[in-house]
Amino acid sequence: MDSEDERILRDADERGGISGLHHVEFRLYENKEGRLVRKRLRGSKHGLDSAEPDPAFVIRLHRFFHTLRGFHKGKLDLSGRHEQRYRSLWIRWKTFYFGIRKLSVHAVPYQYPLRDEKNHPVIKNGQPVYIQDLTIDPPELLEEFRKKWKIDERYSLVDLFKETEETWDVILKHPQPKFQKLCLQDLPVELLHAIMKHASIYDVRRLGATSHLFHDISISYVFESRNLRLQCARPIDEANILALPMDQRRRYRTNLMKTARKVFLEEVKFLISREDILSRLRKLKLSDEWTDYIPLTTFIDDVDGKATFYEPIIRAIGDLLVCAPNISEVVLSPWIITSSLCKCLAVSKLETLTISHCIADLTFEDQIHDLPLSMSVRSVTFTLSTMSHLGSWRVLSLLPFVENLSIRGVNELRFLGNTTEPIAVPVLEIRPTLNPWQQLRKFSMSTVSSMEVQTLASWIQVIRETAPLPFTLQLTHFKLAVECGIEPDDLFDLLRQLHGAPLQYLVLDGLRYAHPDLLDRIAQAFPNLISLSLLYRESPIQYKSGFANWPHASWEYAPRLANFNHLRYLGWNFRIGIRASTTYVLHFFENGFPTKREWKDKYQSQHLDVFRDGDSIARLLHAHCPTLETIALLPGRGVPPIVYRNDVVGGVCAFKEVDWAVAVEVAAEHGSVSSDPWPAS
Repeated sequence: MDSEDERILRDADERGGISGLHHVEFRLYENKEGRLVRKRLRGSKHGLDSAEPDPAFVIRLHRFFHTLRGFHKGKLDLSGRHEQRYRSLWIRWKTFYFGIRKLSVHAVPYQYPLRDEKNHPVIKNGQPVYIQDLTIDPPELLEEFRKKWKIDERYSLVDLFKETEETWDVILKHPQPKFQKLCLQDLPVELLHAIMKHASIYDVRRLGATSHLFHDISISYVFESRNLRLQCARPIDEANILALPMDQRRRYRTNLMKTARKVFLEEVKFLISREDILSRLRKLKLSDEWTDYIPLTTFIDDVDGKATFYEPIIRAIGDLLVCAPNISEVVLSPWIITSSLCKCLAVSKLETLTISHCIADLTFEDQIHDLPLSMSVRSVTFTLSTMSHLGSWRVLSLLPFVENLSIRGVNELRFLGNTTEPIAVPVLEIRPTLNPWQQLRKFSMSTVSSMEVQTLASWIQVIRETAPLPFTLQLTHFKLAVECGIEPDDLFDLLRQLHGAPLQYLVLDGLRYAHPDLLDRIAQAFPNLISLSLLYRESPIQYKSGFANWPHASWEYAPRLANFNHLRYLGWNFRIGIRASTTYVLHFFENGFPTKREWKDKYQSQHLDVFRDGDSIARLLHAHCPTLETIALLPGRGVPPIVYRNDVVGGVCAFKEVDWAVAVEVAAEHGSVSSDPWPAS
């Protein structure tokens, strides 16, 4: 084993025999080793004997062999093929190989009968089956060797000699180890910044701790985002607390909340004192855990008590926003919306605002007409529920220049089909006064009930009828994802209200109507479309989209695409025979089937058993819509789409399937595979 394994085992002895867990697979087989370690750790917690042999010893032994082979083959792991690591490994290998050669001199072959689960001898063709193995004479040599190298007796000597010889053969075949010439820090600084940008905060911090170079690069990303939580420390004996008299409960709850407020204010004070952190802060998330925990907030149900409690918190947030001029995004998830908070947001330079499950203060609606407007906010995301939608819509009236609006419902909305009150659309009395449509460029609504589609169309209609002339929609991106499916009449009404908008990207997820004339309606309403995604639902009780049997054949839809003059991307969940069997196997019946070795060498890599038919559909659609460049088959959320791109060779159309990672990126760019809002830029 290498030096890293020895260090881990020494640490394990100090912890009582449980070796450390692995989060990232820097060395070979660490993920598999981590699973075995966690399984053993869970067993020790449930009273099982942790003194049992470590099951991961086999993995560490294989890593020892395969790491040495990797150095000589030139292909290893994330730890790298560095000369210092190899020299340490080579010293251990020489000692190990000398010990194996010494054992082989004293090896004596023997055999023993193979037994089944009931300890009965296994019989094959009337004869017992024997296992060939080796033993060492004298046995003290083997015991000393196993103890030195921490090899459990369950590991067969035959396998040990075999692995050793295979490793030695690799060394003889590739006598010179291939050391790594380039490392991560040798990459251009631009690539290192790209790596930091896509990594999690946890990974950025760990990478920044490795060297001065990575520390200097990571410092901007480590402090780019900050999450301030008003934590709710729920008591362990909560049932006993609720059984106390009312006055004692109030005192207990008051102390809990005041303690949480004190911790919150101290964290804000610390941030304000660090100019180096404030200058790099771009995103601020505020979370109030007490808004979700009603039993402990009954003592501030009255308006005066709630205002008194939150007043120093809001004042501290305002001071933080003033001291951190580079904050461009604020997330409230969840938080109580108050007039004081809106005043703080108005004086900042916010560009993006996310409001998730936020409940408005009782006095907020009365004071809203006296509040200042937030002139810099361009992108807003609402996550709404039955309790939080009213306050969120009131906030929108304070944001006059929103260009990107995203509305998300929650799963509870699927059970609201019989209610008349809208959730994802403003209530009737404030719709005429709430008009983001004049300047809105991107709109997204997802995870909402089917009733919201008609309400959305009615909202746009009210704005069209009451807004000062001339009024025209400025929408270029529109996405609608409905849980229970979009009724045909509601869909047609929505298309009529959106008619004339300069749409370029359109996503409709949850269609209940998918006749070919739907493409005619869309093309007539939005002639400048360059991206269209359609997901059909076969059943009214289907909540998620997947591959579906559309009511007509593909060649009936294809001619309708001729009405699109600029369409470059089409995504749909049309079910086709993606894999179809061939007749290649028939000639084997006449000429004989190949052996396992012949099959592996000659036939397996050719994938003769199946072929994909998606490119045929892509060529059919392209024949009627020559501007099409990309066609995506959308299997639903959580499954990578199948994307075909037109690779024109010599003027001939040739759609080819792209790699799944590229497919996910392409579909996400067009809004086809997730409920995420449109990007701000």
